[in-house]
Amino acid sequence: MKDYELVCIIRPDLSKEVYEEIKEKMSSVISSNGGKVKSWDVWKEKTKLAYSLKSRSADKTEYDEAVYTLAEYSLSEDKAESLGRALDLEERILRYLAFSKTR
Repeated sequence: MKDYELVCIIRPDLSKEVYEEIKEKMSSVISSNGGKVKSWDVWKEKTKLAYSLKSRSADKTEYDEAVYTLAEYSLSEDKAESLGRALDLEERILRYLAFSKTR
């Protein structure tokens, strides 16, 4: 298993319950693939973005602010793709970046 970090840029107009729902959904994907979530925290709340981001939903709303979350987890390399698919399908996440902490 490798250690990973995941930064998600999430829409700022959502409630704390929705952030928890997204966290639980992604944590469930990691756990169901044999991984373990070490931490998942809100990094920055409603931070001004350098440039606006369009939502990936059908309405294509533009956001000038976002909430950043940071997650640390471990997962086997061959299962990492399934988390990427789940993140791609989550329309409330504007952008994300997952990267390996180990070589």
